[in-house]
Amino acid sequence: MNKRKKKGIIIVIGGHEDKTNHGEILNTIAQKIGTGILVVLPFGSGEPEEMIKIYKAAFRTAGVKHLYFINLENREDAKKPEKLKLLEKASGVFFTGGDQNKINSLIAYTPFCDRIRNIYEHGGIIAGTSAGASVLSQTMLVYPNHRINQDYDHNEFDMAPGLALLPSSIIIDQHFSQRSRFGRLLSAVAKNPSLLGVGLDENTAIMVEGGNRFRTLGKGLVYIFDGANISFMDLRETAYNMCVHIMAHGYEFDLTTRRPIIPKVKLKIPMDSEVY
Repeated sequence: MNKRKKKGIIIVIGGHEDKTNHGEILNTIAQKIGTGILVVLPFGSGEPEEMIKIYKAAFRTAGVKHLYFINLENREDAKKPEKLKLLEKASGVFFTGGDQNKINSLIAYTPFCDRIRNIYEHGGIIAGTSAGASVLSQTMLVYPNHRINQDYDHNEFDMAPGLALLPSSIIIDQHFSQRSRFGRLLSAVAKNPSLLGVGLDENTAIMVEGGNRFRTLGKGLVYIFDGANISFMDLRETAYNMCVHIMAHGYEFDLTTRRPIIPKVKLKIPMDSEVY
């Protein structure tokens, strides 16, 4: 009899996570990995060697004993047996920041992406920070092509396919308060009311378990935009009856009912928590 698949855990980080031994988010990833193998994927960055250096130190500090790195330069790399073999025994993978379009263009619909999905479907850990967080959703927010090398309006955006590892309703926006992205995510959800917009402050994350609920981690805030009950919108800056939830450390959200979970006991917020 085949064992029933057990979905794993996805940890989505808003960027600039604490990389010291006090960093809750990376420590959580390390705890979940345990004695298993963590594979870090730095190829979203324009400087992958620098990402390797940074995250080798960070995850060693967090206590990860078995740590590997895989860099890809093109889609052919994502089909090479020697690259795929490194994922065979992995307990989890971690996408660094950079450019979510680059990550998606390198591995979407390749054996490499299939292997990552298989890790998750069999109880493994998938995590990503900044661009590595955005790419985990089925639909991702990206900068408009004509704005890449110019000054841009923080509320201007395009939408593109992601890796679809997160539940299909979720769309992620990272560095949320720090880069004034409130209007951008609100507009994205207003134009696509079936989506559940999740805005993540820096050094803040959601941990999705079983594909049906998440818990907040870190020192910032998580913002949830639900457009299911919008009564009017002008597709620009106006939306009536948009539902917004703001969540601090330790709170939970039910993705099936699209409602926050009211705790039975008052949560203790860390004294050094920061609100941006």
